[in-house]
Amino acid sequence: MKKITLVMFASLCMSLLANTSHAGVLLSDLISGNSLTVGDKVFSNWSTSDVNGDPVDLDSISIAGDNSNPLNPGLVYSFANGSLGSSDPDYFFYDFDISFTVSTSSNLPLIVGTSLQLTDATLGNSTDGLVSVLTTYTGLVGSGAEVYLDSFAGSQASDSLTFAGVASRDVNLNIVVFNNDFISDSVNLAEFRQYFAQSASVPAVPEPVSLATWSVLGLAGLGFSRRRRTLPTVS
Repeated sequence: MKKITLVMFASLCMSLLANTSHAGVLLSDLISGNSLTVGDKVFSNWSTSDVNGDPVDLDSISIAGDNSNPLNPGLVYSFANGSLGSSDPDYFFYDFDISFTVSTSSNLPLIVGTSLQLTDATLGNSTDGLVSVLTTYTGLVGSGAEVYLDSFAGSQASDSLTFAGVASRDVNLNIVVFNNDFISDSVNLAEFRQYFAQSASVPAVPEPVSLATWSVLGLAGLGFSRRRRTLPTVS
């Protein structure tokens, strides 16, 4: 009995770990047509574009899933070996976009918001440096979330945005890292995270008896209107 209990406990732990995080996938593989599933959310249709600045090594960017909170699944973006930065007092400038679609694997629960966290970035002593991640969404003109380290504007480590529930949303990330200080060093982006909040519950489905009752009332012409079912929102 003790051996069986230990085996069951180990299996449970492995299951929880598997549900919490996923091994990272290279961005170069994702833009080749692969997708990433985190909980019930599917991240697909990946693409990138260099807006300005130095070329970016896509093989140095890894993206992993984080489902530690099932109501807030998300992605962890990691940049290996200082690929977006430098420890030398020299000028560099990265400005590029990552785009993808996030959707539910079923119709519910809906996506109702997003958040960004700047979890590993340095500005050193640069007097003219910037690390910035801005996310925007198709259909939400003028709305977005941004995290940054800025020599002039200070820092913002987290930001969030809420919107009406949707089953799918096209997402764009603009990432800017630069150092214009030829004396100071250590401007670098190593990791940031992006999460997608979803509705806490789904509407209750009426019992078969209730459905039958409504059908009878409708046929009887009593003039009862169907009550529109709506999703609860999470503030």
